[in-house]
Amino acid sequence: MGVFLKQGKWWIDWYEGGRRHRKKTGARTKSQAKRLLEQVRAKIVPRDLGVFDPKVKCAELVTRHLEARKGARAEATQRRAVQALRNFFTWCPVKNVMKLTPELFETYASHRKRQGASVRTINLELTNLRTCLNWGVKNKIIPLNPLAHADRLKGESSGRLRFLSEDEIGRLLKAADSTVYHDMFYVFLRTGMRKGELTHLRWEDVDFDHGLMRIGAHADEHGRDDTKSHRERHIPMDEDLAEVIARQPRRPGCHHVFSTGNGTIRINNLLRELKRHAKKAGIEGVTLHTLRHTFASHLVMSGADLPSVKELLGHSTIQMTMRYAHLGREHLREAAARMKVPNFRKGARVTAGPGFKRAAAK
Repeated sequence: MGVFLKQGKWWIDWYEGGRRHRKKTGARTKSQAKRLLEQVRAKIVPRDLGVFDPKVKCAELVTRHLEARKGARAEATQRRAVQALRNFFTWCPVKNVMKLTPELFETYASHRKRQGASVRTINLELTNLRTCLNWGVKNKIIPLNPLAHADRLKGESSGRLRFLSEDEIGRLLKAADSTVYHDMFYVFLRTGMRKGELTHLRWEDVDFDHGLMRIGAHADEHGRDDTKSHRERHIPMDEDLAEVIARQPRRPGCHHVFSTGNGTIRINNLLRELKRHAKKAGIEGVTLHTLRHTFASHLVMSGADLPSVKELLGHSTIQMTMRYAHLGREHLREAAARMKVPNFRKGARVTAGPGFKRAAAK
């Protein structure tokens, strides 16, 4: 018979070893049941379809997913995932995973909008929910992701990444002169390190002979390293950067490059000092991540290709680095506009749009 509907549930029917087998599935449509039957016949999924419990609880799936991913991704990423899933499932009226629908998430999105959540925040919550469900499919807890085709909300603003101009860079470093924070800000701006990567940088990771710094080479007591992507990478040093690193005091019993008399520098203290020196320099809207954006932005504007920028930043995908692509285009436009060729013929004038820059009349 193959596939049939019985009491509102899709069943699959097949022969194996001369015996007929019938199993109820968690499929919601006939086409999904057919695909599952094909997988069973091809021995892609276990013959005992009891592993796909149609009544598996959302709470059970979320708990298993978060426990499995704990330690496999950055601690901050894990915290955001926990919060996103808690937000959704605290509100969600459905208790069984296979009763989740894209329509349900649309209702949730409207609820979150009324609470004042941004489109970006809501889409991040959808992403975390979809990731959790995909994990359930991968580990054969559920047969399919009921939100696989749920659409992201439109209207999410990518925004312009805040980065410092050359003048702002000079003012910030001058304001922090004669402090350890000057050197930390300098290294941020020259390497694009994440805050945790810089505060956990060790002397053994600095190779002065070859002009390299090794990032993500150490794990803590929980098996986590200081990188977000959990991939070791190397950042090149020139003489100026190496000089700044080399002049840091080596404190007895402390393995970290940047430290105080009490040990490693806390990120909260570092952020507070950044804001204090930025205010002193008359610069607004600066965070530690702004310094990372500054490194990447000036790198792209100087002509660096995006794959190289991706490797230096430690991005896991090129899509993350594509946020800086527009800077390269704008910089090329400005460079092309500097090319002047005399025009001796007069023609129709063009109503210039925002992308045009007409040369000033001489």
